[in-house]
Amino acid sequence: PIFRPTGVVDFSGRDVTIDQQADRILLSGSILLDYNTNPTDQKQQRLTLAAERAVVFLLPGTIEGIREGERQLRAEQVAGIYLEGDVRASDGTYNIRGSRVYYDVQRNQALMADAVLRTYARKGRIPIYARADELRQLSADQWTAGEANLSTSEFFVPHLSIGAREVTVNRLAGADEVFLEAEGATFRAGTTPFFYWPKVSGRSRTAPLREATIGGRESTGVEIITRWDLLTLLNVDTDAPIDLEGSLEGYTKRGPAAGLIFAYDFDQSFGNVDLWGLWDNGEDRTSSGLDVTPASEWRGYALWENQTKLSDHWLFQAQASAITDETLITSWREQWFNERREFETSAYLLGEWDHTALTLLAKYNINDFISNSYLLASRAYSVDKLPDLEYQRIGDSLFGDRFTYSSEYRGTYMRLVGTDGTPNSLGVPGAAFGLTGEESIRDALFDQGYRFNYLARFDTRHELSMPIDAGPVKLSPFVSGRATAYINDEFEDFSSDADNVRWFASAGVRANTTFQYVDNTVENRLFDLHRMRHILEPSATLWYGYTSVPLGALPVYDQEVEAIGGAAAMNLALRSVWQTQRGGPGRWAPADFLLVNVGATLNSGDANETSPTPQWFGFRPEYSQWG
Repeated sequence: PIFRPTGVVDFSGRDVTIDQQADRILLSGSILLDYNTNPTDQKQQRLTLAAERAVVFLLPGTIEGIREGERQLRAEQVAGIYLEGDVRASDGTYNIRGSRVYYDVQRNQALMADAVLRTYARKGRIPIYARADELRQLSADQWTAGEANLSTSEFFVPHLSIGAREVTVNRLAGADEVFLEAEGATFRAGTTPFFYWPKVSGRSRTAPLREATIGGRESTGVEIITRWDLLTLLNVDTDAPIDLEGSLEGYTKRGPAAGLIFAYDFDQSFGNVDLWGLWDNGEDRTSSGLDVTPASEWRGYALWENQTKLSDHWLFQAQASAITDETLITSWREQWFNERREFETSAYLLGEWDHTALTLLAKYNINDFISNSYLLASRAYSVDKLPDLEYQRIGDSLFGDRFTYSSEYRGTYMRLVGTDGTPNSLGVPGAAFGLTGEESIRDALFDQGYRFNYLARFDTRHELSMPIDAGPVKLSPFVSGRATAYINDEFEDFSSDADNVRWFASAGVRANTTFQYVDNTVENRLFDLHRMRHILEPSATLWYGYTSVPLGALPVYDQEVEAIGGAAAMNLALRSVWQTQRGGPGRWAPADFLLVNVGATLNSGDANETSPTPQWFGFRPEYSQWG
């Protein structure tokens, strides 16, 4: 039922008028009605109603208690509730908006005018919208509507929807799913019907056509893209947490394309497989605005990613990436080109216990070119690792917490892989590499001293700190040492300052304190302020680092290993927070109202200024980018 007789109805509004003669309550001005089941009921329900105006119709004999100041009613005392003016109703699993709504409390039904019903299926991943001039609620989980429109889009005119003469929406008990039944169903693209079927029924995913769009670009011509639920087309009805989506696409200047996405989300493992292919008869327009003729007409990609929790301590991740040519991603998946993590084939194993971690990484690039903007702009090469093994202990306590000791040990067998091709074949201006359009990028890297042979690297880092409480000030002097050794390297071609063993040492001190002031007189309804606390947290770090090999003398395999340098540096920072309280009497909780951070970093003149955008890393100053 929508209402249980033992449930309680609370109400509030700016203006409340009690009409004893007619046994009704008139509410206006931001009204709110809350219905809650009795705490002793086995199944708990809640319904929240909001509107501009409302009338609560009561059974005879209940007005006297209301006049004595009560703002609660038992549901069995309410005959009906009428609301109008931006009506909103929600029980946590569905939301309804309408211009006018009437709840027949005694019959447990509701009638809604100009209504939009929104509910969710499949663990909240799929929204279901039903729009109708008249919507009836027959129970807590069932609605019917005439001349309705069903879709998964919140737009008033969805790109794809199902119009029907009569619709029934049921939330299945005990299942996170919605069952739909539509009489006289018409599939629509926007407002245009393109397919009719006398009756459609099934679970919320049953409509096989998920999306249909028509658009166009100068480089592709008119685009027609459709996406289909293949489990429905194959008549596979399963509660397994899997999804199979296919796409059929057509481009008037390019050709036909098709794709397949298989996604799974089990308790301990989730991931997806993404396949897409195109028969291409045109030219690519890359993100740089250059036109490139693809080397092959058959083009596409195959991507896979997976994460599995093996136990409470072990996590396994894997991914694979195969792409047919250099400009496929930059022209057909430009957002991936600009924002996605590196396209790679790798397997990663992570074990964690308290403050100890063990990682094992195997990484290999199937493609001989790079399809990520940031890698092309920064290095123009990737790094294969077969394997990369690392052991870390963070924050070991020594001598009764007087000292904190952290250590890392890492061994890697690796190589650089310069991107294949020329600026023209990648669709990138040659000036970005300092080359002409037809010069090989890989050859240019070789001429700069980069070598592409496998080599071994051993790296270990150790840090000792001593936390000190000096009254209101907290101090933490620290020292660190690091050794990195290479076998089978050819660094002499890269820099005359290079060496196959690098020593690094640093020392510093961190200091911070806190000041605060509380003003209990602050009250401001406009900004929702109740009391004010101002917290000031000044901090400072003094640091000096020494390296036996200058920064920039080694090719960078890992930013956190090769791209560190020595210098003398000082960082000053001030964190200023204004906090207030929100929530109301009995529920006050602190909330940040305004946060201001300021800081400055000074470094010595012997620091290797390698970055146009300097950046300070307080937890490990050697990672900082000097400018």
